Formats: sequence, structure tokens, C-alpha cells
Amino acid sequence: MHYLGQVRGLGYDGKLLVKCEFAPKLELEVLDNSMRVIGIVNRIFGPVESPYISLKPPKEFKPSLDVVGKSVYLKNKGN
Repeated sequence: MHYLGQVRGLGYDGKLLVKCEFAPKLELEVLDNSMRVIGIVNRIFGPVESPYISLKPPKEFKPSLDVVGKSVYLKNKGN
């Protein structure tokens, strides 16, 4: 697993906002520290040196404010 960043917020539409260490590719699965998929990268924005991403959670995961501040990861940085 590769550290991606930290969840910074939860949008009204249920999408998660993550402050990243690097810009991942679109459509990659993002995991929490228990290896659970919490979202798919659907948007990248902000400064190149420290981008933000928007994650679309899978149907079986209902995000809540308790995920804010949690670290998130990619299975493989190269994919």
C-alpha cells in the first residue's frame, strides 16, 4: 500500500475530499487503513505540488464525518 493523503471533508453529495501527497490516476480505488475500499478517484484539482481529489464511494460504503482526518492509501502507486 502507498500513502495517498488525508480525508479533509465530506461533500453534501456523499463524495470525500482528500488532500494528497501526489496526483493519482483517475478511476483508481482508494483504501482506508483496514484495506476497505472507500472510494474511486473521480476528480483531481488544486495545486500540482499538493493536489486534492474527490472520491466517489462505492454503494456499500456510506461515508460519515468519522472518516474526516483518516489516512487513505492506494494498493499500488504505479497503477
